[in-house]
Amino acid sequence: MDEFENIINQIKTICLSVVKHTYEKSMKQAYDLIRKLHDAGYTKDEVYQALLSCQAVLKDGLSYDFICDLMDYVVGWCATKLQIWKDEKDSLKEFYDYLSSDEELMYDIRMHAEWNEASFSKLKQLIYAIMQEYEDKPYDPELISYMQNIPTIVHMLSQFQKCSQKNLEEGYIQEIYLKMISNKIDELNQLYDIFMNSLAQKK
Repeated sequence: MDEFENIINQIKTICLSVVKHTYEKSMKQAYDLIRKLHDAGYTKDEVYQALLSCQAVLKDGLSYDFICDLMDYVVGWCATKLQIWKDEKDSLKEFYDYLSSDEELMYDIRMHAEWNEASFSKLKQLIYAIMQEYEDKPYDPELISYMQNIPTIVHMLSQFQKCSQKNLEEGYIQEIYLKMISNKIDELNQLYDIFMNSLAQKK
């Protein structure tokens, strides 16, 4: 058993034995092991994929929550001082901020059942910036996971049948609004295809 597998197995053991009153102590132990992997030269993607495999066999419960919290440390969804891999470029940090905001496109559509052009423009800007900045580096797993959900956003939009009251107040009429939605679906599909093609070229 090599060092990587040994440490991952230690993390699995901690995860499966965690209880509520020792949660923070167990998290510190697992966090320190993750940092040990980082210091040994393992990449964020390698560690994330290993934890993702652990997560896949867990059901809802404390152990599942624990592994999810631990994965947040790996991808950097935590206080700056606790981030382990600090090589993310500005565009990726902005993407994480966007992802956790109320303006994130999928969340906004689910909550308001209407198109948010500002949110979509921000998403496009960030994705193109990330593709450029990470042209010679692997993409972050959370970014890939998000982009794989673009077809879900497209499906949600395809269910739109009429203008909302807000859209009517903005001057839309039914036919023009639905045509606009159709165009945005095409733009989303195009963004998805461009990203997935760039991802395929990294393999």
